Amino acid sequence: RRPAVTVVTVHPWAALGGGEHNTRGIARSLAQSGLRALTFQLLSCSAMWGILSAHSAEVSQVTAVARWAASTFGDPVVLLGSSAGASIAGTALAGLPEAIGYVAIGYTWGGVAMLAFGRHYRPLYGCPQPKLFLMGAKDEFT
Repeated sequence: RRPAVTVVTVHPWAALGGGEHNTRGIARSLAQSGLRALTFQLLSCSAMWGILSAHSAEVSQVTAVARWAASTFGDPVVLLGSSAGASIAGTALAGLPEAIGYVAIGYTWGGVAMLAFGRHYRPLYGCPQPKLFLMGAKDEFT
């Protein structure tokens, strides 16, 4: 049976130590349940430039991978981001008609996080796609 959706996972920001290894476990679980799941190594610019540019290089990478997945597999895409990867994926969602949904695990809400990731809030708010936010009680940012 062919998967009906491709889940593109977006790991926590590399400038803060995140990497593809952070999303392999959930991608493996999604694949075992019958979904197609992709992981990739999101390359990050420096922390300061990333903040000043609203992580535009990272958003472009997520957009490119999601479009590649949609055209390669012919299925709609769901973006699944973790921590800062959720913020970056949420901004990419705004420009992806190929995406039918969004899942954020540990989204970077909060006062301190707003300094680095606050510019991602508005694009995400304006997206019509369904969104699911999963938050823990002891997150580093919120």
